[in-house]
Amino acid sequence: MKTIRRIAFILTLAFASVVAAQQPQPANQDVRQSVTYYSANGGSWLGLGLADLTPATVTSLHAPSDDGVEVVEVYADSPAAAAGFKPEDVITSYRGEKIESVREFTRLVNETPVDRTVPIVVSRDGKQVTLEAHVTGRRLRLGTGVGRGVGGGVYRFDYSPDDMPALPAVTPMPPMAPMPAMPAMPAMPPMPAIPAIAPMAPMAPMHGFTFLRGEADHLGLGYENLTPQLATYFGVPDGQSGVLIRSVAADSVGAKAGFEAGDVLTQWAGQDVTINTIMRARSSQAGTTVSATILRHGKSMTLRVPIPARPTGVTD
Repeated sequence: MKTIRRIAFILTLAFASVVAAQQPQPANQDVRQSVTYYSANGGSWLGLGLADLTPATVTSLHAPSDDGVEVVEVYADSPAAAAGFKPEDVITSYRGEKIESVREFTRLVNETPVDRTVPIVVSRDGKQVTLEAHVTGRRLRLGTGVGRGVGGGVYRFDYSPDDMPALPAVTPMPPMAPMPAMPAMPAMPPMPAIPAIAPMAPMAPMHGFTFLRGEADHLGLGYENLTPQLATYFGVPDGQSGVLIRSVAADSVGAKAGFEAGDVLTQWAGQDVTINTIMRARSSQAGTTVSATILRHGKSMTLRVPIPARPTGVTD
């Protein structure tokens, strides 16, 4: 019976405590402690300042190899500080993965979910040490506040930033001077009438062209393509192409080979001939002797034509 009464008394006290906790709290009741406000900045975080290893730091830090990253700074109140990291530690492994660069280490930390504890192997004075680091979310401290009760168990916190520096006062810009009025544009004189252009006289039909050069000419020949009438006149068989030799320079290669004005050149190195054939001879056949077939007074003849070498620096 005494046990039952004791249990009933305890339940009554518990019920009274719950009812009291639900009663409205007096307004303007001071909170006993200040509150620090933080803002999440995204991503997992350890709080380390890192640098890639160099040949000099590998030697000075007694690193086991050139793989790994150097701890340059350990931020206060960070997971890395709680785990025991020290400047000049060399991180060589993260969760069993070999570390070769700061970029790789940062990626592995960012890929680690928040609130995970991971093993990290470091080389400290040439000795291997394994540290257990608790990865947290990156946070920025915004400021502190003091709470005031507003009733109903609700407290209002007056926020006051304490990490943001005050912005300097900006000197107002002086007023802009008024823009001077644009002067009136002078009247442009009228454009003179464009005289009518006389139509061009029709060009005479071209039956090839004469290719004649002075002393620098490689053959010393003036020539033109045959027209059908010229081909008939000089007795060139129907359908055969040819070139009419109009002139031969004295003491030229062509003169020494036996060309005469009025010859019809029909074959050049065994091929049907055109003006382009002779023009290309200086570049494609320089320094060789070419056979040329001509018609002279209706009779076919073969001449041997030595093509001179091209002088240095001469181009077609």
